[in-house]
Amino acid sequence: MQGLVLCGAGVFPGIGVPPVAVSGAMAVHHFVDARRQRRLLQEVGILAA
Repeated sequence: MQGLVLCGAGVFPGIGVPPVAVSGAMAVHHFVDARRQRRLLQEVGILAA
């Protein structure tokens, strides 16, 4: 299916919180570049400026 991106415990990288977080980050990198992600995290207060 074109445009389908998966993340979570059932995809690479494997099982556990850190790998699931990495797979989520890998998925979002497909749609939003790193600079834009950083800006969004700063806007919502998750990341210090």
